[in-house]
Amino acid sequence: LDPDLLPPPLRSARHRGGHSRRWLRAADQLSAAAAELLALAVPVDCVCCGAEDLALCVTCERQVRLLTRRPFRADEQAPALMNVDGGVILPVVAAGVYREELAQAVLSFKNHGQHQLVSDLARGLGHGIAAAVAGVDGVCLVPVPSSTGAYIKRGFSPVHLMLAELQ
Repeated sequence: LDPDLLPPPLRSARHRGGHSRRWLRAADQLSAAAAELLALAVPVDCVCCGAEDLALCVTCERQVRLLTRRPFRADEQAPALMNVDGGVILPVVAAGVYREELAQAVLSFKNHGQHQLVSDLARGLGHGIAAAVAGVDGVCLVPVPSSTGAYIKRGFSPVHLMLAELQ
């Protein structure tokens, strides 16, 4: 007999999914309903692909994660950071390749105030910082400050928001 043609067993499933406590499930459902209501009141689209309801959709979030997964030394690609003998003046580690979804997310965060992106971008910054200080003792991080004009225009410092998210 084909098992697909047999009627399903009458016993109930043991795994309900989600939380085992009713009030936690109710809180999840209430949270989802509130998110849908908020999406109606203040519609949001993915900053990269335009998909509805999320500032960064699942697919684009995965791409940002992939682009920031492996930080790399970027000083050799920047002639301004090298002396005439080819030595590195200032070692620089890039959190990711600045292109596609990562570039769009960074620009949307910085220039358009998409604060919902801070956790995704801070994660990449954290990987970059960890790669830059690996094996080094006594590290002091000094963020490059925003210019006064940029701070006045934006109303926030992108680097400080991301660093606060990492703490």
